[in-house]
Amino acid sequence: MRKRLFVAIPLPNAVKDALEDVQKRTKIKEARPVRGREGSQRASASNGASWTPKENLHITVYFIGWVEDSRVPEVAERMRRVCAGTSPFALTFQEAVFGPPQRTPYMVWGIFEENTRYETLARAMGSALNELSGEEDTRKPIPHVTLARFTHPFLPHVKLHQPKIAPFEISSCELMESHLSRSGPTYTILESFSFGK
Repeated sequence: MRKRLFVAIPLPNAVKDALEDVQKRTKIKEARPVRGREGSQRASASNGASWTPKENLHITVYFIGWVEDSRVPEVAERMRRVCAGTSPFALTFQEAVFGPPQRTPYMVWGIFEENTRYETLARAMGSALNELSGEEDTRKPIPHVTLARFTHPFLPHVKLHQPKIAPFEISSCELMESHLSRSGPTYTILESFSFGK
């Protein structure tokens, strides 16, 4: 058996509430079916996007992919070592944007200001886990939350609500399993690792 894994930073409830407000206030009239590798789901006719449920909002630090069950303890141990060498740091929200940056947008992102501590964490996780993922991600890590996805890349002529989010401390990472279904992914926390421990 295998598990589909990724490393995530959990978000405080207040941050999730503010990001959910972006979703509620953004109306995109072009409704299309949202298709993925594992199936399809119908976008809401009221806003034309497939919005990420509040309980699924997180920052993906590193996507690992499919891993054999027998190697999950090894993944956890590698994450534990990285987190033990990481000190807590703060993230500052920047803005809600259509993303990814410098490409034809097909998502709504909530992005955070560039942060060298976050970038160091993301690259350390990549170095520790790329053997298991099978590829090395050389892109610059951008701390962001995916709020919505569209079927076809396009630039909607709508204004995104910009929430007021106070800087908040990051003090842990989670090993997450993604369960895929036609109605959308659900996530399970397999283990949580505090920084500096």
